Amino acid sequence: LKCAAKMADGDVQKPQLDGRVSAFLRKVGMRASDLISASSCDWVEMDINTSDMEIIAHLISSGAMAAVQTLQLNWNTNIGDRGIALLAEALSARPTLTVLGLGSTGMTDEGATLLADAMACGALSCLESLNMASNLIGDTGLSALGVSSCALERLQSLFLYANQFGDTGVVAFTRGLSNGGSTSAGSLRHLKELDLQNNTCGSAGCEALAAILSEGGLASLEKLLMPYGCEKDPQLRAACRARQIELL
Repeated sequence: LKCAAKMADGDVQKPQLDGRVSAFLRKVGMRASDLISASSCDWVEMDINTSDMEIIAHLISSGAMAAVQTLQLNWNTNIGDRGIALLAEALSARPTLTVLGLGSTGMTDEGATLLADAMACGALSCLESLNMASNLIGDTGLSALGVSSCALERLQSLFLYANQFGDTGVVAFTRGLSNGGSTSAGSLRHLKELDLQNNTCGSAGCEALAAILSEGGLASLEKLLMPYGCEKDPQLRAACRARQIELL
């Protein structure tokens, strides 16, 4: 992974900001003075689009959002992969977020891979909760997240429900977890909740998850939410029972 590599359509370009920052702040109901001191930006379902993401990326890069630890962008379906790319590159310079909500933002494998590349470069090293649910992430995107998961040392909650990945992605994700990290426990050692509901996962995916749990991976996991039927898989049930993990 190349941290200096250009993301979708090139590096983040500083937008022509005349009036655009003010217009954006009016859109999200904030004043500039509020933003500078804000620890949380709850911009859920505000029709934020790619153009708005240029402004958000500029605000992050400039330090105007330096105090923000929680950024919620869920249910802004017009952000798309380009918007995710802008955000990922901006966060590479200021990895201070602890909570990031990107559920239902129109993200596909492309956006998930770009975000994973940024993670590998330390962009989200302080993150404790990540929501990427209700998107269009398939096997390729999930695999990229597994590879980069070793950089998410503090992550406690990962929400990936209602995407488009299946057994291939789950197997690749667990392989990334096994290969990552600095100890035999692999990556995501502090993860407590993993939500994979409403995807397509069969016996191969269940077997891969059962194996990593049996080997001591995901050492802090307390709750595992799986697609319908997986909670009955004998290997996965046994692995969760042995670790006292709630399987739903």
